[in-house]
Amino acid sequence: MNQTAFRTKRADFGSADIRTDRDIEYAVFTKATFSLRRAEMTSKSSDRVEGLTLNNALWTTITADLAHEGNKLPQELRATLLSLGLYSIRYSQKSMQNSDSLQPLIDINQRMMKGLRGDVSP
Repeated sequence: MNQTAFRTKRADFGSADIRTDRDIEYAVFTKATFSLRRAEMTSKSSDRVEGLTLNNALWTTITADLAHEGNKLPQELRATLLSLGLYSIRYSQKSMQNSDSLQPLIDINQRMMKGLRGDVSP
């Protein structure tokens, strides 16, 4: 994914000059996952909306990048990530209107974070 897709205020993540694309992606996944966990623990509707909105924005950005013809990831990996992304977006949107567990979204994000760290163990 490209760095501009995840560019945030420097105060949030430090200097962009010393962060790799992978570091930035990991930081954004961490933020979204933490927000989902908080929503799951507190059961406050405002936390839920915040967590789901952030997660939806993350996966919308990822799927848009994956669908871009300039994306250099292997086709099979792109297809798998697109499938995960579309599932996450649909589940996030559905979960805005009910009290479904957010754990499936948390699990997906955590697996993505493991992949970004290079941990491919099950």
